[in-house]
Amino acid sequence: MLRLMLRLVPRRHRFSAALVCARLLTPVISRTAYCRSRRKSIVDSPLEISLYLILAGLTREGISYEPCLHITGFDLFEAEVKAGRGVLLISGHNVFGFAILNYLAERGYKASLVSYTPDPHRLLAPGVPTEVIAPNRSYLLQIRNRFRNGEVVGAMIDRSEAVGDRTFPVATAGGTVHLADALIEVATHAKAGIIFLRASVEEGAIEIELTRPRLPEGDAKSDIKSDAKSIARDFAQFLQSHILRNTSR
Repeated sequence: MLRLMLRLVPRRHRFSAALVCARLLTPVISRTAYCRSRRKSIVDSPLEISLYLILAGLTREGISYEPCLHITGFDLFEAEVKAGRGVLLISGHNVFGFAILNYLAERGYKASLVSYTPDPHRLLAPGVPTEVIAPNRSYLLQIRNRFRNGEVVGAMIDRSEAVGDRTFPVATAGGTVHLADALIEVATHAKAGIIFLRASVEEGAIEIELTRPRLPEGDAKSDIKSDAKSIARDFAQFLQSHILRNTSR
């Protein structure tokens, strides 16, 4: 019924209408098995999950919409690309992180995605052809070579559970997440740029923020491994602030 109703709404107004529906239906959707499962990642708010489910339903039914997307910090990403470096674009498991793929494609950029899922972006960027890199024994070497060729690689590096010695725990306002920092170390070795990404629903739009990590200044003993650890800690703080903002709303 909801999809039928939104089909009758003019295309340019469908995103706003879907957001209104998400606000009204969040108490109901929050009790679904999917929402409870998705909330284990603690990165997205119930409203964001609800809106994602509605928009994903529209995509499955072939009902197009025009997302209201606001992006800050895109100049930081462009500066890294224009410098001729590869770029690692990392985030937590934000449901709306893939929305940036359309934005990149419209400006002539493309990114490969690291994912166990063959087409993780399909419901938010169905028209963007995107190569997916499945983790295997040699994928880190493959990604290093991509960085050296000046390519952009995107990845979500948070995990809901620890994965041996490949993750480290981060306490947040919503609970503990576990971050995998191998890609950060690969990017640092390859002298690739690193950009953090977070996505949320704010003031009637999908807000995507891009920012650079902070590296310690004037440290004569700094090396690649310590720089990678510093960037991973900075991303942990970045994710903590995002989750704190979501839990306080």
